[in-house]
Amino acid sequence: MAFFGKLVAPDQEKKRSKPLQLLPVNNTQILQRFEKTLVGRVLNLEAQENKVKAVIGFLPTIWKCEGRVQGVEMGRGRFHFRFKEEADLQAVLDNRPYHFDGWMNAIERWVPTVRMDFPSSIPFWIRILDLPEIYNEEKQLVRIGEDLGELLNWKVMEPYPMIQVMVECDAPLILFWEIVSETEELFRIRFDYVKLQNHCKVCFRMSHDTRTCPTWVGTHQSHRDSQREPIRRREDGGDRRGRKAPQGEIAQPLRIGSILRLHWRKSGRTLVGIGKGQRCQSFVRWWWLRRRRRDSSGEQRSRRASEFLVRASEGQGDPDGSGEHF
Repeated sequence: MAFFGKLVAPDQEKKRSKPLQLLPVNNTQILQRFEKTLVGRVLNLEAQENKVKAVIGFLPTIWKCEGRVQGVEMGRGRFHFRFKEEADLQAVLDNRPYHFDGWMNAIERWVPTVRMDFPSSIPFWIRILDLPEIYNEEKQLVRIGEDLGELLNWKVMEPYPMIQVMVECDAPLILFWEIVSETEELFRIRFDYVKLQNHCKVCFRMSHDTRTCPTWVGTHQSHRDSQREPIRRREDGGDRRGRKAPQGEIAQPLRIGSILRLHWRKSGRTLVGIGKGQRCQSFVRWWWLRRRRRDSSGEQRSRRASEFLVRASEGQGDPDGSGEHF
């Protein structure tokens, strides 16, 4: 509280500087309450934070369980789906991943946690491309899948074997790997993520677009700074001759609309009932003809003045006395 301009903190505010320890919860009741609940969140928070309600209305139509599930928005791109039947919930989990408006959504069964980035992983089926036929067997797929992440399933099939792996939402996607064979030969295999939508083409993350990538923005900012550095050096040296003007000193060209308005205001000429393009062409034609007549009249006066001087030097002068020779 304040007393004669002096701020005095009460005892309660001093105690709030320490973290507040909450009371323990009854896990049995909590688990029973959220037994048939799925937790989801949008990965690109900047693009889809305001579209969570649309996501809640769209996903049940894909799951074909309208009327048997209730969606609730939880804030900061997070949402809950509460099911009536366990079979519907399990079917949704088996058919992951899901996306909306070109961006991935992470969905997982509810667990007691305080993490705001939960769920933090998505199960993807991944096709393995360019894998030699001699390595298309179960033990090789298990080895590759365990190195990628948490291996869920695999399929030995032709032409492309497949593995199902839990992929971290905020980690860069692994699109290829270099493999060394038994004969010390080096080759590369590629990974094709099934149902993968938009992602950053610079850092290969699913949480943002390429235009807003911190790596891309930082790289281009440093490149612009390196281009401006020679200009700063020349300015510091005091020699401003023979250099290009900085971006802030370049005079911006006048737009055609401003030029037309300026000339119309000076000449008092107005064109009514003509479209924008025709109005511009008409005015430019009129201005050009007027300039030509002005130049031609000036040339005629100069020519007539020179002829008058020639005749005056010859003693003829102004024969008619009109003075209209120039």
